Amino acid sequence: MSGSGEKRFPVVVARFSAKISVGKFGATVWAGRVTGGGGFGERIAGGGDSRAQGARARTFAEPLHDAHDMRMRNEFSDGPQSLERSERLRVVDQIVARLQKVWGDVLVAIGLFGSTGQDMDLPYSDIEMFCVVDRAGERKSFEWIYGPGKAAVELYGRDSILAAAKEVDWVWPVTHAEFALARPLVGADFIDELRATAVGQPDEKFHEAIRRAVVAEIYEGIGKVRNAMLSRDFSGLAIRAARMSMVSALIVGLARRHIYRSAGALYSESMTLARRPPEHDRLCAMVLNGELAVPVEIAELLERHWTGIPEWLAGEGIGIEPGLRWPF
Repeated sequence: MSGSGEKRFPVVVARFSAKISVGKFGATVWAGRVTGGGGFGERIAGGGDSRAQGARARTFAEPLHDAHDMRMRNEFSDGPQSLERSERLRVVDQIVARLQKVWGDVLVAIGLFGSTGQDMDLPYSDIEMFCVVDRAGERKSFEWIYGPGKAAVELYGRDSILAAAKEVDWVWPVTHAEFALARPLVGADFIDELRATAVGQPDEKFHEAIRRAVVAEIYEGIGKVRNAMLSRDFSGLAIRAARMSMVSALIVGLARRHIYRSAGALYSESMTLARRPPEHDRLCAMVLNGELAVPVEIAELLERHWTGIPEWLAGEGIGIEPGLRWPF
């Protein structure tokens, strides 16, 4: 696989997000001090001039100290704790109030995405949000433990988030849920524009993403399957099946411009979409059911799936020719 794809895949399987790099911000566990209240759309005026707001923004997730810090460390050691949805939404309100106070008049929009934004959260779900500000090139990520759970805020400049929404790569059906399925908390009109941008890109962008996924993942993957069968080294075959079934679900999503509700839902949702590659459903079911103990069965199914891919591409009007030429 190409260098860039190989580097991205571990991020994809971990969070299906190519936009977050925890390493960039270090491994420090922050216990963010979130204060204030108010409802989802309520505007809480921020004070101070723009320079002061910028200084506050740089300390959005401030470390706590003393007795409170010790209590937070103990809660971290216990792992995520069960929360009612109403309690989780109160934390969302606090984060909204904090962002409004920090960014004041340059705040454009706040969106809530992930399971909490789609009313699908469970007792141990985290909070995922984005905040858009009217500052060119702004791009930061904040992740912290607020006590019983984890919260994350993606901070974008207006230009940065629109540019990100225009990107179409082979993980688009999952990563762009952040833009297309977000619940607007502030700035509903801008979030409508963001949704339209995410799903309204030209067909050729989606076709190119599918071609890249087929060449870099499915074609290469079937070569690795054949190597495994030839060498009788089956140790990575189950992982290969999971990876190739995931990519099959992603190319179906790209072909239908369908954004999955969550990474965990892509297998089951993909089986409801029209015009799937041959053996796609059986491959997804094998992975979902954990039927990965018989190497010959795995290899034969992956071969049948691969055999149907060229015909499926032709039926979608996607030529593979660009992937068959030397690029230099």
